[in-house]
Amino acid sequence: MLSKFVKNLALFGLGLALAELGRRALFAPVPWPVEQRLTGLYAESKTCSVLFVGPSYVDDQVYPEAFNREADRIRYDARACKFGTSGLRGFELRNVIDRVLRHDWPRLELVVIDITLGDSIGFEPANWLNPRVVEWHTFDSVPWLFDYYERARARKGEKPPFLSHAKHVFAHYSQIGRGVEALRSFELLERLRPAAEPTRRQRRPRKERVRGVAYERHLERMIAARKSRGPKYGKSAWALELRSLVRQHGKEAYFLIAPVLYSPRIPRSSRRDADRLVVLDFNDPIRFPELYEEGVRGNTSHLRGDGSTRYSELLANELKRLSRRRR
Repeated sequence: MLSKFVKNLALFGLGLALAELGRRALFAPVPWPVEQRLTGLYAESKTCSVLFVGPSYVDDQVYPEAFNREADRIRYDARACKFGTSGLRGFELRNVIDRVLRHDWPRLELVVIDITLGDSIGFEPANWLNPRVVEWHTFDSVPWLFDYYERARARKGEKPPFLSHAKHVFAHYSQIGRGVEALRSFELLERLRPAAEPTRRQRRPRKERVRGVAYERHLERMIAARKSRGPKYGKSAWALELRSLVRQHGKEAYFLIAPVLYSPRIPRSSRRDADRLVVLDFNDPIRFPELYEEGVRGNTSHLRGDGSTRYSELLANELKRLSRRRR
């Protein structure tokens, strides 16, 4: 009788141990996706003086090595580093900048922020409960999201998905947050995941890369629009918010519009504002024709190879020119 009790007790203890191992496997506090990538950036914190932050237009197209070589050639005392990841925008971009600047950067003076994608958050149903989306849903995101949807009220038919955002905040601060991918394999979170209606962006067929004569005509239209109407300007609130954040950390912020094949809006300060925003507008085939040659284009709006190298060199030259003007 006693041996049976001991056997059952041992089996019960083994069951508890296996359950705990399973819990740790699912909910281990592994680093967040963006947090993991920041570790590599911090390794350059002692030498970096110009930090580029932004979406894939930074990740794929800004080459710090090419920037630094050009800086040496033109005698511009600067060393570049970068943090970029696909689709980085909205509150996630703000969150990344704040986290990065909390680190010690003894030489850092300037943060160049690529805002080509604007201030939208890209909260697509297809990405809900993705660890990276959960990662930026901190308590700080809540008031920012309320303001964001308040600004977006003019968009007809757009109902703010506050319940879905609340689920993401809960997932961030619970153990579920970092175990989402593991849990999905057991379909334990699918009931939290509403059926995703295809968005307008998802329904639209994917554009093929513009080539040959079609590319030349597209470029001609861009140049004609630039000559007749100039760049598209938009409100400056988002850029001013990011600049204020950077300045709170004792650094200066410039803004970057990448050389894309569409026309993003450029933030413009009031003419009465003496402390005007500094925007490096590379979306200009007239001023930067070498970035719009078909041979240096990757997919529709990305550079590749020699195009990215030249872009990085031009960034060094533009920043040196601006540094002279500031002095």
